Amino acid sequence: MYLAKLNDPKWIPYLVYTVDIFSRLNVLNKSLEGPGAGVTDTVDKLKSFQMNLELWETKVKKGNFDVLETLVDRQDISDQMVTLILDHLSSLQNEIKRYFPDVSEGILKLISDPFHIDVGSVNLLML
Repeated sequence: MYLAKLNDPKWIPYLVYTVDIFSRLNVLNKSLEGPGAGVTDTVDKLKSFQMNLELWETKVKKGNFDVLETLVDRQDISDQMVTLILDHLSSLQNEIKRYFPDVSEGILKLISDPFHIDVGSVNLLML
């Protein structure tokens, strides 16, 4: 069954997209690990990735696949494939928002510089 898929030219673009998106997720995952991964850095990286997903979605809607390094060279990207990519990018955005809800800017300032913020202005219930 899998060998047949690897020989199917209609299936290969789906595999190529999977390679591209998982390589991006892998880079994000590795950047969130390790002893130097603080709360504020993690929040910044997640927000940046969410913004990238929105940018990628906008570019793919316009037929621009340069954000997907492996897929960009393919000539066999169907409309069905574009729809699948857009659905998947949208789904990723929703899942990131679900797993990592927005953190209040006040709390981030409190964490990064606790001596230069009015504590009364921070909603501590969000901690």
